Amino acid sequence: VNVDVNENDINNVRVGNQAEIEVDAFKDRKFKGVVTEIASSSKNIATTTTATSSTDQVTNFNVKVRISAESYQDLMKENVASPFKPGLSATVQIFTKHDKGLVVPIQSVTVRSDDKDSTNTNKKVDEYGFVLKDKIVKQVLVKTGIQDNKNIIVTSGLKKGDEVVSRPFDAISKTLKDGSQVEKVDKSKL
Repeated sequence: VNVDVNENDINNVRVGNQAEIEVDAFKDRKFKGVVTEIASSSKNIATTTTATSSTDQVTNFNVKVRISAESYQDLMKENVASPFKPGLSATVQIFTKHDKGLVVPIQSVTVRSDDKDSTNTNKKVDEYGFVLKDKIVKQVLVKTGIQDNKNIIVTSGLKKGDEVVSRPFDAISKTLKDGSQVEKVDKSKL
């Protein structure tokens, strides 16, 4: 799989990094892979915004990821070298770093200011999560590590076994307060 990696992320990518690949043609299926090659020079892509007539330069590097044969063995058919056809669309997540901590849904963590004065521009902003116990939430200061599109690693502030509030995001980010009473809802009903 050929992947374009933005210049902001390329320094974290290494040959041998593990990857997870989702191929659009194989719905709800994730394949394992490994980074095999990283381009030594970038390819620049110019994007033009017509409303303002400005051109932005996007700098990406081509990275090759090999899908591990073990992850698609069940899709193999006789006399077919691979179940994948050239040109198929895929989404690739490259695992570049491992932080120790607890993985929680990204919407479980919010930022809050410690200053009630809205005119103060030097507010200290901290990250928080909400832990549920006996229908009461406790606001907990957390420190976070790496994240992807769905999850974030909490490196301190939460313990294994804590029940973390993850929805609705609007409540977590704005209205939920330490000591609030909430009702737990099954994930399937959200």
